[in-house]
Amino acid sequence: MVGGGVAPLGCSEPDICELQKMYLLPSVRGQGLAKKLALMALEYAREQGFK
Repeated sequence: MVGGGVAPLGCSEPDICELQKMYLLPSVRGQGLAKKLALMALEYAREQGFK
């Protein structure tokens, strides 16, 4: 249904993270799922100390 990946950034700012890609099957697009997942990822990142 969805896919993604995580990798460390070669960034000098340890409190910065980046969501680079999110993949959804065409059958689940248009339902607001990507937005919900992105908001959940942002919330989790903040909980982990990222800005």
